[in-house]
Formats: sequence, structure tokens, C-alpha cells
Amino acid sequence: MNELIHALSIGALVVAFTAGIDVPSQADGSFSSEDVASAGGGNSSPGFQIGRHFRQHQPRPDPCARGRRVDASDRRCFEALIAEPEVAEVLNDRALLPGIADGRISTDEMIQQLRISDAVPRTRLPGREAEPEEDEVLDPRVIEELRSAEGFEISSVRFTPRGPILVESYVPGENGFPFVPIPDNKNYLDIPEFTLDLHNTLAPNVNGYAMRIRMNGQTIITMQWNWARNPNPADAPAAGWNMNRRMHIVSLSKFMTTIGLVHLLKAKGIDTDDKIISYLPNYWTPGPNVGLINFEDLMNHLSGLDTNGSSSSSWATMQSIVQGGVTASDVGSTSNYENMNFGILRILIATIGGFIHPAANFGSESNNDILWNAITASAYNSYMQANVFNPVGAFPVLTKSPSTALAHRYDASGTGWNTSSFVTTPGGVGWHMTINEVLDVARALRIGQIVGGLDALTILNQSWGLNSPLSGFDTDAGRLYYKPGRWTDNSNPAVARTEQCLLMMMPDNMEIVVFVNSEIGAGGQSLTNVVRTLYLNNIVIVP
Repeated sequence: MNELIHALSIGALVVAFTAGIDVPSQADGSFSSEDVASAGGGNSSPGFQIGRHFRQHQPRPDPCARGRRVDASDRRCFEALIAEPEVAEVLNDRALLPGIADGRISTDEMIQQLRISDAVPRTRLPGREAEPEEDEVLDPRVIEELRSAEGFEISSVRFTPRGPILVESYVPGENGFPFVPIPDNKNYLDIPEFTLDLHNTLAPNVNGYAMRIRMNGQTIITMQWNWARNPNPADAPAAGWNMNRRMHIVSLSKFMTTIGLVHLLKAKGIDTDDKIISYLPNYWTPGPNVGLINFEDLMNHLSGLDTNGSSSSSWATMQSIVQGGVTASDVGSTSNYENMNFGILRILIATIGGFIHPAANFGSESNNDILWNAITASAYNSYMQANVFNPVGAFPVLTKSPSTALAHRYDASGTGWNTSSFVTTPGGVGWHMTINEVLDVARALRIGQIVGGLDALTILNQSWGLNSPLSGFDTDAGRLYYKPGRWTDNSNPAVARTEQCLLMMMPDNMEIVVFVNSEIGAGGQSLTNVVRTLYLNNIVIVP
């Protein structure tokens, strides 16, 4: 063990020992499909009834009209709209906006979230989620090439203890690593060799990274390498990696949304194969065959919804694609990875969760776009915090702060990139979390604290919100379930500024989370493939 600690200390690697905390969650109210039906008979209904008739207001000048559709995240328009008497009447109606009436969400909170979003420099917003990677085991020559890379100097600055050179020793228990093979599979992961291989592979090829492995909720190893925010004047304040450093987890947000949705559906007695159309905003006009789409189709990217590769989940995109319809034969059978599948889920969480009734109508198209977007985004955040995150001690956000990790180039050249705020486009991407928070949620899920054990197993084996194959990825030590996330500003990895992460749920009640704030080398190797290949390479076969 002393030799391992010495090896891992080279290059500013941290090895530490801590513990996680798991606590149970709870549910709240919602609308049923019968409620929706009684409120006007479907999404195309121009009026609505909920216990009484509402008068149709005469059209008034749109306070946000500018000769074009207004951006659904426009804070000034939102503030102007909620001051309109007709809009205020709807907002104050307990039947239409019970989430505001019972205090779970508020217009003040929405304004604050939009103000935070506006504070992100617009010149830094463009970016894209990378296409899903092909699962493969890397050739040994690829791993060797990564290990033999020369590495680089981040900057000729004097490092301080708050930066990359903090070193702590891991103190093992009486029996070394607290590993006990499960009875039906004696094969196991050689944790010291795996972590050493991972460091030797990543360190010469990335701007910085952090990793933690837990077993049964207890940390068994932690590694931290270089800067989360490089010591450049433009990226100030400089910050090293640690387990409480937030980073945009990109598509790993889909897994979080899945957990929240399954929790809600279970609480409301709704099946995952039920159709979604009754819970969409009534002012939308769904196109052909949208009525065939169910919740599971969205979680598995089998909805047939297609943005033609834009990866957008903006309100305008989602509404346009839904109103355009889908091909019937694609629903439930044709895989098409789209962020908007999970953008739609955040709308459904808002309506099913009883925050806003599908029949709520604020007048003009732009009024509805701005208010529905802000309300459903706030409702999604509220439900996820109350039922997924906060019960396990996690408090993630949908935007960056001066301490959040930045995306950098793999060779640390140039300045970092703030990958933006996602307060108005959450669901498929957007959550900014720490490694500890991701691990806390994953452990709570696997032991049945957020949803029941059978529901958790269904999520994993059906690969809802995950990238692992159905029933997991088989290895000699057991099955792996995983979800990566990756956001970049350039399709060329040699110059791209990228942030990426991986959650892998492993046999023997272990979870690993890796954060990397750059590409892996000029060739942009897949983080999933690197970690999974090294896992396979370090399985100990017990005769």
C-alpha cells in the first residue's frame, strides 16, 4: 500500500477517505388524466373548465411584442407579463396554478432565476452536447499511447495548497480496502491497480480531473489532478479540484430527471407505458402520432421526436417538433438520442406534479411560451430538489458560479469556457453537481431510498436515462450501469474546450464518478471507454 500511495502522490494526486449520507424522500400532489379531460377535453380545446367557467379576455397589446417570437427566457418580458391583469388572474387561480398557491414555486423565484441566467455572458453560451459514443473496449495500444503522452505545464505559477498540490494519504482499515466479494461471484476489481492505471492514463492527457469510488456508501479512494479553473487572469478565481467542486454534468442530468419522473409516476399511480399527451400544455397542438408516445419512449429516446441533430431543448424547439408530429412506426422502435425527450419530461413533471394545469392559458402565443417555460422550469427544479436531491443532502443548481469548474482545452492553452446557465432549458442537461452529490444520489437510488428497490432495478435494467445496454454491461465481475455527459464548444477535440463526466455503478455495491474538464488528448478519447476498459483490465479472476 505504501508503494501505491507514493505512486499516486506524484503530480498532485489526492487520496482520501470519507463517508456518504443517505436519507429517504417524499412525494407531493398532481393532476390526473381525468382532471385534464374534464378541463376541456384535450390539447386542442380553446377554452377550459375547472369547476367553473372562466371568461375569455379580450386581446390586449402584447407587452413583449417586437415583431417576432420572443425568447422564452426573456426576463424583462416575463416581469412585464406577470403585471398584466389577465395574466395575474390566471397566476392567482388555485385551480390552474396550484404550485404558486401552495408556495412550492413563486414568480419572485422565477425572476431571480432568469436574472441569474441573464448574468451569464451571452458570448459564452454557444456549445453543444457531443453525440452518444459507441461502446467499445479500447485496444491496449490506445491505452499505452495515452500513458506515454508527455503531459504539459499548466502555468509557470507558484502552486498553493488550495490548488493542485494538496496531498493526503489514504489510511486503510485493518484489512486493507474494505472489499468483500459477493457470494455468487468471487471475481473482483483490483482497486489499487485500477486507480493507478486511471491516473496514469488521464493525467498526461487532460487539463484536470477528479474521481471518487465508494463502496456501500463509504469512500474508499479519491483522486484529484490539477486545476478545475486554471490560474489565468481571465478565468479568475483559480480553483483546484475537490469532491465539492461543482461542474455541469451535462447528459448525466437525464439520469437525475429519470429518477425524479419515476418517483412522481409511482406516487401518482401512473404507469411508464401510459401516454403523455394528456399532460402536455393544452395551447400546443400536437401533430400526427404524438398521442402514441409514452413515458418510457421518452426515457429510452424512442419517441420519434427529431431535432435533426441540433440537441436543442428550448421551448420553441420542443413545441415546434411536437406540433410537427412523428412517424408512427418510429415510436417505441427507432432510437434517436435527443435532449428534448427529457426537456418534455420536465414539462410533464410540472403538470403531473400539480404545479400548473395543462389548461392554463395566458393569452397570446408568446405570453404562453414565456410563462409556461418559466413556470415548468421552476416546477421541475422544485420537484427535483424536494424529492431527489435535498433528501440525500444534495443541493445542485442549474447555473455556474465563480467557483464552478470551467471547460478547458486538453493542453490547458487559452482561457476557460463558462458553459452557461440552463435555468430555462433543464431536463436533458443543466444540473451543476459535485462528485459527492452524484454519488449520494446514485447510492440512495440503489438501496431503494428515492424509489423502491424494484423500481430502481427497472431503471437500471431498462437503461432509462442511461447509456449502458439493456440489463447492463456484462463483465467477469458483474454488471456495469453507466451514464456519461459531455459538452463542448468545438467538434475538433484538439482545440475544443470540453467538460465531461461519468457515473458508473459497479458490482459489489460500488460507484465511481469521474469529472474531467477537457478532452482526453488531442484525439478526444471517450471517457466511458477509458474507464470501462481499465475496469475490465483490472478484474481479478478467482479460480
